[in-house]
Amino acid sequence: MDQLPKIFIAYARKDAELLEELRIHLRPLERTKRAVIWYDGKIEPGAVWEVAIRQNLHAADIILLLLSAHAIDSDYFYEKEMTDALERHEKGEAKVVPLIIKPCTWRATPLAKLQALPKDGKPVSSWNDRDDAWNDAVEALLNIIEVREEQARLERHAVEVERQRKATEAQKQKEEARLKTVAEALRKQREANAAAKRKREADEEAERQRRLALDPFHDLMLPIQGGSFKLGGTHPVTLKDFHLSKHPVTQAQWRAIMGSDPSHFKGDDLPVEKVNWDEVQDFVKKLNAKTGLNYRLPSEAEWEYAAIGGRESRKFRYAGSNKIKEVGWYTVNSNNRTQPVMHLKSNELGLYDMSGNVWEWCQDDWHENFLDAPTDGKPWTQNGDKSQKVVRGGGWGNASYLCEVTARGRFDLKEQSKYVGFRLAL
Repeated sequence: MDQLPKIFIAYARKDAELLEELRIHLRPLERTKRAVIWYDGKIEPGAVWEVAIRQNLHAADIILLLLSAHAIDSDYFYEKEMTDALERHEKGEAKVVPLIIKPCTWRATPLAKLQALPKDGKPVSSWNDRDDAWNDAVEALLNIIEVREEQARLERHAVEVERQRKATEAQKQKEEARLKTVAEALRKQREANAAAKRKREADEEAERQRRLALDPFHDLMLPIQGGSFKLGGTHPVTLKDFHLSKHPVTQAQWRAIMGSDPSHFKGDDLPVEKVNWDEVQDFVKKLNAKTGLNYRLPSEAEWEYAAIGGRESRKFRYAGSNKIKEVGWYTVNSNNRTQPVMHLKSNELGLYDMSGNVWEWCQDDWHENFLDAPTDGKPWTQNGDKSQKVVRGGGWGNASYLCEVTARGRFDLKEQSKYVGFRLAL
């Protein structure tokens, strides 16, 4: 607001004589550099008249509308200049000031809500001495300008306050730098002990990396303490301790063992899918040959026990929450595709994506219910449909009820589906 305020004057051509009188009275504001006055008489030769008016109206800080019956009758004045001016006024971009120069029914216009000049909105032409009328209007404009100047002064003061604040902040940073130097000196005193600690940690990390090179799932298998629960809410089962992978096997992990990626949706951190039950068994066989361990698919009982949180269970509807969007990718939030693992909350045991994202293969053959199911949590592979295997957890394309911890599904063991992946047990 340091630049001079721009005053734009809009008027009707038939009021040009009164415009000239006003300009004379406005000259003190120009001579003392209190304002810049613009009206259409200042349009440069060759300029497009309507464009010049619009540009200057939209650059103005104060828009002075000279009102008369002729002005209100003018389509350009009323529908263009007055309308644009009021729009800028409503947005706080400019101040619109009606100046009544001749008697007219201006209070029937949208300008009626604004304070008009001269005093009491008495038309200039109705004053006994028109100079008094013009002087009253210009004094009012000067008051507006002085208020603006005061605002500019306050803004400059605020800038100075901010400058001082930054200077204080700089001094504070300087002191912090000094303290940092002191802290660095103390750090160097402890460096010998820290170096020994770093070496020990480096050796441990090297050993961890060596193990990971042999077994990419070494750090991902979470211990699950065994216990008793009711499978499907009905069938009593007691399980021994086992391990379960923190998240479904990813495409990067599948590729590291198998050398290829059959997935429909591509991404290293996305769950591998389009792998049938037999292909998963081939993966497990190669992984076990590489690691010397005994990885496998979980039984259906192990899967559900882990999903509900095992001994830490808080009896959530989904794996880790009663709100599916907190823990699972399903039809509402999945964007119609799989999503990277471990991006939502885990359940009570630190397991991710057990509700939603992809269905997960289990070892069990399909049975319609749990009658005669094992009570020790081992895979149920007798007297079932050997062409179909159990899948659990729901997937990205399913409704929320299919992602509940007790929800079951089945797929043909030869089927390669973009809805089905798996996680490992040990």
